[in-house]
Amino acid sequence: MDLSDIKYDSPELLKKAKEIRDLYPGDFFAKGYNFGITTDDRNGITLIKVIGWDKALKNMKYILFNAETGEFYTEFEREQYR
Repeated sequence: MDLSDIKYDSPELLKKAKEIRDLYPGDFFAKGYNFGITTDDRNGITLIKVIGWDKALKNMKYILFNAETGEFYTEFEREQYR
């Protein structure tokens, strides 16, 4: 991973994520919004993950953006247990 590929920061991408999806901050486990950096090794793309919750606070929502262009890349949800 080449960190110089990162042209967008978490505040910008959080705003974008909330504009395209319903995303809520955690209140117990994983409080607030969380962020991560990963790569798509097949395509050689550095990605930033914006992590929040669904409205019921049952599933964590992961919204991934291309770190260099800021474009939406993909999303998925995972059920969480308290």
